[in-house]
Amino acid sequence: MDKKILRKEILKKRDEITDIKEKSKIIFDKIKKLDIFEKSENIMVFASFGSEVDTYDFIKYCIHIGKTVSIPYVQDVKNSIMIATKIKNIDDLIVGYKGIREMPKDKIVQIDKKDIDMIITPCVCYDYQKYRVGYGKGFYDRFFDNISPYKLGICFDECIVEKIDINDYDVAVDMVITDKRVFI
Repeated sequence: MDKKILRKEILKKRDEITDIKEKSKIIFDKIKKLDIFEKSENIMVFASFGSEVDTYDFIKYCIHIGKTVSIPYVQDVKNSIMIATKIKNIDDLIVGYKGIREMPKDKIVQIDKKDIDMIITPCVCYDYQKYRVGYGKGFYDRFFDNISPYKLGICFDECIVEKIDINDYDVAVDMVITDKRVFI
């Protein structure tokens, strides 16, 4: 199925989910039990918006237990370039690109993407082969270039599809966790 059509259908379905907080907690409780999470000192997590899996309690938890946490910052919209920016306090975030919360420009401390141990990746949907449909700009596929952190995809189970038509530049994640299943 064409990614634009699939994106529209899944976003409509995801927007109808009413228990986002509860399902998000289930997903992050699973992540907290992973060896890779325990071993990861430097974690990148997306700042959720809309009907995405809610990441804010998890970000606070990671900061609280002493992990170095970074979130994306869109540095160059035209070329779909994002960087990892260190976050120490959720309250520092402001509304940025496309309404997504990010660090204010004057508080950015860039984290070298090669130092990141684990990246928790957003999506519109994942398939059984762990490929994702994002929002269509390729920010994460470009960010993954030339690095090898553990890539962890999260989404609600309603956002799993059989198969996504992929391109040469699409990058699969290492694991997908939903509120009901885990794909390794």
